[in-house]
Amino acid sequence: MIVIVFKIENFVIILNETINLNLKSLMEKKQFSLWLIPTEPYYSKYQEIIAQLATEFNTPIFEPHITLFCGATSDINLAKQLIKAIFKEISLIRLDIKNLAYGASFYKTLFVELLPHSLLQQLYCEVKDKLDKMSSYQLQPHLSLLYKHLSLSEKVVLLNKYSHRWPLGSSIDFNQVKLMTDSLEENRLAVESWQQLMSINLA
Repeated sequence: MIVIVFKIENFVIILNETINLNLKSLMEKKQFSLWLIPTEPYYSKYQEIIAQLATEFNTPIFEPHITLFCGATSDINLAKQLIKAIFKEISLIRLDIKNLAYGASFYKTLFVELLPHSLLQQLYCEVKDKLDKMSSYQLQPHLSLLYKHLSLSEKVVLLNKYSHRWPLGSSIDFNQVKLMTDSLEENRLAVESWQQLMSINLA
């Protein structure tokens, strides 16, 4: 009986040490996101719309972008090297516009929905595989115009108000990649805390 108790106690100690190490590793990981940035004249066009809405709704101004990926890493320098390698041979990316839309989350208050693209999906899968396989982020390409906590009924009103105000065109070109700090929070402070870690101009 004594030997059995001893083994169980050892097992508990090892288990606790493993949990502590995993928690420490998780706490040391930094959240990041990977953005694609539009070329001109799209950049200025959408930056102006974002600024107009920010003034009207008292919300933060942010850079026009689509989020290719969100994850966490304990080695940001390695992440930079991997991202540079992934995008080394990538040139301008053109994505077709579907419509203006809204979603349930804070980060989908009002956005330009973009059609799926095989290259974009390939890049997403490669980034996920090399940077953070455990990430739960699902690629749904869109360019956000407003971040604000609103009810679904308020978002319907918002969509109806602006759906015909801006001619969206048929597509948006992207020629820059940005690695950004990120947060798991969904609020104004999270948006205002974003910082650029790296920028890559596509060939």
